[in-house]
Amino acid sequence: MSAVRRVAAVDIGGTQLRAALVDEEARIHRRVARLVASPQDGEALTGQVVTLLQELMAGQPQPVAVGVSLPAVIDRRAGRVEWAPNLPGWDGVELGPRLSEALAMPVVLEYDGHAAVLGEHWAGAGRGVADLVFVIVGTGVGGGIIADGRLVRGASNLAGAGGWMGVPGAADADPARAAARGLLESLIAGPGLQATAALRLGEPLAPRDIFDRAAQGDPACRAIVDEAREHLAWALANVVSLLNPELVLVGGSVGLRLAEQPERLEAAVRGRAQPWAARRARIAPAGLGDDAGLLGAARAALSSVGG
Repeated sequence: MSAVRRVAAVDIGGTQLRAALVDEEARIHRRVARLVASPQDGEALTGQVVTLLQELMAGQPQPVAVGVSLPAVIDRRAGRVEWAPNLPGWDGVELGPRLSEALAMPVVLEYDGHAAVLGEHWAGAGRGVADLVFVIVGTGVGGGIIADGRLVRGASNLAGAGGWMGVPGAADADPARAAARGLLESLIAGPGLQATAALRLGEPLAPRDIFDRAAQGDPACRAIVDEAREHLAWALANVVSLLNPELVLVGGSVGLRLAEQPERLEAAVRGRAQPWAARRARIAPAGLGDDAGLLGAARAALSSVGG
């Protein structure tokens, strides 16, 4: 009986690096995490990732490959980071080859929205679903698409990055903020909600506080949440009409709060989307939380070596 292979997975965010050893049955065997020390310094950040992985692998069976999830436009063939707005020190850095040389093993990079949908499709709420869309709402709006069981990457490896979708009400957003953050993103992502709270309530409440106050009956916060859910529903209706998925998952720190009552989103989608597509589509919260990106990076690594 052959041994179960393991890969190393890294999930890189704007403030935190997380890594895990994952086997081909989606089991996590070991984890490590560190705060990003120097997001503006690509060389230092690359070195920090190498150190994190070396710590992860110390005393463990050697993984067969490394998968890296990161919030960036990437050139997958070259292993190069093209544009990383949250980690500007990495623009143009050939991260894949540098990590591969330092660790002496294959390395594959994956846009974090794609990694997340791969994770949910492999081991989460989208397991076994052939046509799946994952919409992630946190500090931004991202996501990924599985069509006929395969990841849709797009010409620039950005398919599913839905923050720039226009929805009713987007034109009412602050033009500069909309241009900088994306139309949908400027309305429903964390910074957009915080800016709305600052404008209406006179204090830039954190998104979790807005949701908590809304749940406690605060009418102003409830209005902010209801409006955000309405904008999200329009976006989901567009997604369902265009892509005809069986399942749309909603995740991210903000998205999970907006999807606490998925039946409300489903009802709105059925009233707005292409009717035959809407009849088939289900809306549900994502299932893996922060592990979606890690498991998706692991899945990408396994696929790169024939797993």
